[in-house]
Parts: sequence; structure tokens; C-alpha cells
Amino acid sequence: MTSLLERITKFSLLIKKSSEAPKSNQANNMNINRSTGTSRQQAELAQLRNDNPNASIQAERYLRDKNGKILKDPLTGEARRIDFAVIKDNKVIELVETTSLNANKTFQSQKEARIREAGGTYIRDRNTRKLIDVSNIETRISRRE
Repeated sequence: MTSLLERITKFSLLIKKSSEAPKSNQANNMNINRSTGTSRQQAELAQLRNDNPNASIQAERYLRDKNGKILKDPLTGEARRIDFAVIKDNKVIELVETTSLNANKTFQSQKEARIREAGGTYIRDRNTRKLIDVSNIETRISRRE
């Protein structure tokens, strides 16, 4: 089983290889954004592990209802994945969304609020498969270069 850091690094290398081929400016910008996003995610993961050595840091956790169903925003029809959940002693102690310095997260935050209002206040622990209540945990936005 590969670690989360290994999967992120492998994904980063795949992006780098795919970005070496000539592409349009728009496609090239998308690859650059994806690559810098992966770098931000790696840095965030390393920091969270350092700050929480006895916790499980889990990436891309969907907001779910009390029955474990992934809920979708009633307005957009999209689900919401939280970048990182920090889980310690079967409780979520932090939720983190990692983004660039200038990205506008207003719409994403509104989408998350609507999903939470609809009952999407749980995430599934990847290790135990149990649902954990996150209704009292606000998602922290971490801005990185």
C-alpha cells in the first residue's frame, strides 16, 4: 500500500511528464496550475504531519450524511471533497482546504455551506471506515504559494 505522499509525488511526476509535450497556452497553464497545486498539497501534508505526529492525515474526504451517503450541493449538483482531514482518537480535529494565495474560494465555501445545511456533516475515516461528525469543525483555508 503506497502512502499518501508517495501517491501525490507520483501524480506530480505524471503531470510533469505530460506537460513536456507542446500544448496550447491554455492547456499549458492548466498543467502549471495542477503542478503548483500538487506542490502546495505536498507542503500542506508535510506540515500537517509535522504538527500532528500522532494523528491520521487523510486526503480528499467527501462530506457525507449520517448514513454515509455522499451529499451533493442542491444548487450545483456537485459533491464536496475536503483536501485534508486530521483525525486523532477517532475525532476530526481539523479540516483543511489548500489553495493558492489569490484563488477565490467564495463559491466553494458557499457550496460547502449548502451541503452541510443539507446534512453533509460527516466524513468517512479511511482507516476505520467509520463516519465521523464534523458539524462543529470549520474548514480552514490554507493559502500557499
